[in-house]
Amino acid sequence: MLFRMRQIQKLATLAVFVWALPIAGHAATPAVSVGREHCLALHTDGSVLAWGSDREGQLGQGRQTYEARPGLVARLSGIRAIGTGANHAMAIRTDGSLWTWGSNSSGQLGDDSTAFRSQPVQARAISRVSTVCGGESFSAALDVDGAVWTWGETATLGTGAQEASRVPAKLPGITGIRALACGSGHVLALRQDGKVLAWGANDEGQLGDGSRAQRLTPVEVTGLSGVKAIVAGNSFSAALKHDGTVWEWGVSLPFDTPRGVPRVVPVQTVGLSDVVSIYGGEVSFGLVAIHTDGQSWSRWITGTAPIRQSSVGALAGASAGYGVTLLRRTDGSVLSYGFSGNGFGSLGDGTTTYRDVPGPVVDISNIVDVTAGTWHGLALDASGRVWAWGLDTSGQLGRGRILGQSVPAVVQGLPPVVQVSAGTAHNLAIDESGAVWAWGSNGYGQLGDGSYADRAAAVKLTALSEVIGVAAGSNFSLAVQRDGSVWYWGGTLPGVSTQQPALPTRAMGDAKAVSGVNGHVLVLKRDGTVWSWGYNPSGQLGNGSLEDATQPQPVAGLSGIQQVIASDGSSYALASDDRVFAWGSNWTGQLGDGTLERKLLPVVVTGLGDVLEIAAGNEHALARKRDGSVWGWGLAEARALGSLPAASAVAVPLSTPAQVQQLSAGGQNSALLTQDGLVYMAGGNSVGELGDGTFAKQPDFVLSVNANTDGLLDLAPSVSNTPLASAVPLFLVKTERRGDLSSLTLRTNVFGLLGASSAQRAAKASVGYNLYVVALVGNQMAFQWVSLDSKRNWRQLSFPVAEYLAGVSLTARTDSILINILDSVDVTALLGARIFVGYGLDALEMVATGRYREVMTIALPAAP
Repeated sequence: MLFRMRQIQKLATLAVFVWALPIAGHAATPAVSVGREHCLALHTDGSVLAWGSDREGQLGQGRQTYEARPGLVARLSGIRAIGTGANHAMAIRTDGSLWTWGSNSSGQLGDDSTAFRSQPVQARAISRVSTVCGGESFSAALDVDGAVWTWGETATLGTGAQEASRVPAKLPGITGIRALACGSGHVLALRQDGKVLAWGANDEGQLGDGSRAQRLTPVEVTGLSGVKAIVAGNSFSAALKHDGTVWEWGVSLPFDTPRGVPRVVPVQTVGLSDVVSIYGGEVSFGLVAIHTDGQSWSRWITGTAPIRQSSVGALAGASAGYGVTLLRRTDGSVLSYGFSGNGFGSLGDGTTTYRDVPGPVVDISNIVDVTAGTWHGLALDASGRVWAWGLDTSGQLGRGRILGQSVPAVVQGLPPVVQVSAGTAHNLAIDESGAVWAWGSNGYGQLGDGSYADRAAAVKLTALSEVIGVAAGSNFSLAVQRDGSVWYWGGTLPGVSTQQPALPTRAMGDAKAVSGVNGHVLVLKRDGTVWSWGYNPSGQLGNGSLEDATQPQPVAGLSGIQQVIASDGSSYALASDDRVFAWGSNWTGQLGDGTLERKLLPVVVTGLGDVLEIAAGNEHALARKRDGSVWGWGLAEARALGSLPAASAVAVPLSTPAQVQQLSAGGQNSALLTQDGLVYMAGGNSVGELGDGTFAKQPDFVLSVNANTDGLLDLAPSVSNTPLASAVPLFLVKTERRGDLSSLTLRTNVFGLLGASSAQRAAKASVGYNLYVVALVGNQMAFQWVSLDSKRNWRQLSFPVAEYLAGVSLTARTDSILINILDSVDVTALLGARIFVGYGLDALEMVATGRYREVMTIALPAAP
């Protein structure tokens, strides 16, 4: 039931086509699968390799996506107040400045970007901040003058604006406010006169104005006065009056099916009096009340009867998140209890064991404030330090975790695998026995192991067997069994589930293949027809309308289909006569029919024939023809189509290696697997998606390297390699980055020359090489070259170029030198800068031989 963790995402395009499982003991067929910001590769020995983003454990390296014990937020001190959103956090310094970190999909960090931050950054355009709160994808603050500031998603701004705001903006005409409360998608403001204003989402009546209509500007809550304190939660609101009574409005009985009748005006909470303070949380349905004696307290789910609790000592405050409620005692200690599990360590007791009774949060003391997000907690101590624990997939703990890997690594704990599928942030694999394994993000139950805890190591699904195909979608999963049964689990699909099932559930039968992404599903049946259901805002269901479908229905006019692909708003099908059909969203020409108009029914992709295979990313598509050529169309963003510089509404041939055996695409990336087992990648690389050892933009398809960084990634080592010469690097690198752009640490291992042809260029290398680090900073209008010298000082480049190291041996591919390039440096003002490393007898010889490589392009990563 983590439907409040949803975030609109640009989603991976994933499909599966199944004929029969390989016989146990035989070599697996090499394959690649591209997710949104990570990639999987299947080796002939049945092992799986992964590279790119590891934000939610999707690389299967066992790196925890959470912390079960509190730890200090990096680079933060002198704090006097804290706040949380669903997956972001905020802190106010004693000077009134506001610092934010975590999720930033709608600009809720206020730093004029949508880049997620794993360490604090200062919000822009606001100062003298008094209090702050956050919701699903927005934030709000009150300044010392009683003015309200908002930023993030549109509906919660209160300004009437039609677009999201990435920097704080003051609400016009609103003054005299003394308290704010943020719900999941709405805001409350308490005026000095004891009345309450509200704006934002109102689907459950949470604004209390007698309606269920969204309000883009503040309205007054009906019939409410004499208010002392306010709480905004997950589609509900509450207020404490000076007389000690509590009033609630909004969603009622949220966990019942069906829910209770929405309360569109405030109603008094029965059985509750002598209350001195109330607490809730932006994504929580829970409430806590402390009574006048300071010892007794009550807790309840909105719309239900409060339950008086046993004393846990004198209480000073509380905060309710979705997965954890925090109680702050007057002695400075903190207690926690859960509501729906502790898989992310959100109870802060050093375990992942669930309990629903208060117990101590460990390792912290002298706490003066607490606040809870969806699955993470924050605590402010008396010395102005901030402590954080729980889930860290969006950087909300402020630890500066390593979130990406630039070279492939073997996924641990898997038996021999015969098929893989990469989703937005989770993965599925089928082993030789037909069992399914899963790892990565699990906030919607998409791993199918019965939990909602992310898994950084693969787990086996016990509920499925004899599986011949899997498809990992955005936040859900699909599987086909040998008998043709289709199973789903994870995020909601219209007509199939109103909740997120954490275990596989049967959907239909007679299927040969499935593909699903972003809430819509395509099923290829054994008779060659295509069926679809799910969300349909762009016509991606192919039913001639924009209406969602709650039951599988045939896609009009299709028969004899061999392959189907569901992408982000578009759909594709390959017919037995080798034609490609497409329908749905088309604003970048991704349907390939020569127009930019969406299509509600299938149309033929122009100029294509003799097609063997198709693949599609968010807004681009690929086709492999019988002659071995690869064609592409749609958006060329991040060079997902290789050297093609601009979008194309018709299919055009791409510059690719010969003998391509398989295609895969997802997000802004494309992958080509050749018959000799080599992997070529193109597209975005901000978190290492290309697997080439860098975080640099590349102008064309590049070769991925192996896990040891001593050669190219080869999924079929028994076959001799004939790589495309232009794609072979002169030497290999392995670049590591930690933190975000506000505090970037960057280092690179530079390895020796890769091949014989390279060694011939280095005949004079016996005297040793000089190692150089240079950067191009600025833009086409004004740029300059700078270099990093041996004392690790950056200075304007001049000749002779200052070397980083002198006399190093790099003649063998096993030789390597580690270069520390940046150490917790704020590079947010250097977007577009390019960092290079190289070596030569001198700088001129290095340039003449081409012995240099770009290791990072400073760019904003895509939002998770």
